[in-house]
Formats: sequence, structure tokens, C-alpha cells
Amino acid sequence: MRAVVTGVSRGIGRSICLSIVRSALARGERSTIVATATGRSDDLASVVRELQGLGCEAHGVTADLTDPDAPGRVIAEALNFAGGLDRSCPQRRLSNCWQAFGC
Repeated sequence: MRAVVTGVSRGIGRSICLSIVRSALARGERSTIVATATGRSDDLASVVRELQGLGCEAHGVTADLTDPDAPGRVIAEALNFAGGLDRSCPQRRLSNCWQAFGC
């Protein structure tokens, strides 16, 4: 499972990441997650370390998705890191940029 998840610094986004990883592990599959947050705290790095500790290939991207250029950059980094995406779990503003990347 290769996914991009936004707003992962805590709460719902973090829970989504953990659910993806645990579900993949239960199926005997690998997971790759590109996690995004605004970067206003160290929470993004903490979640990435937590995911990696569970065996997930995880990459953090600091992005303020209210910036019009940020969603495209996030998707580009996610595609580059993961080699493709199977799932997107956006909480904000990523859905409009999927068409530009042929997803």
C-alpha cells in the first residue's frame, strides 16, 4: 500500500497512517506513506519515526496546503518517494491536483 496522508501531526491524520500500516502488516504487505503537515511543530517527524518503527517506509513533507503551489509539490514528492500511489487520504486541498498528475 502506497499512500499520501495529509494533516498527520496528530489526531485523525495520524490515526489514518497507523491504520494503513497495521492493515498492511495484517495482510503481510509493506506500506509506504508520505505524510504531510504544516511543520509548525516536531509532530510530523515524530509520526514519521513512529511509522518507520512499525516497518513502514515513511517520508514527511512539510507543506501548508493553503499555499496554491503546495498540493502539486506534495503529490510530486509522494510519487517520487513511493514510485506511485494506491491511495490518497487528503484532509485538505489535494484532490484537485490529482488530474494534473494523471492519478
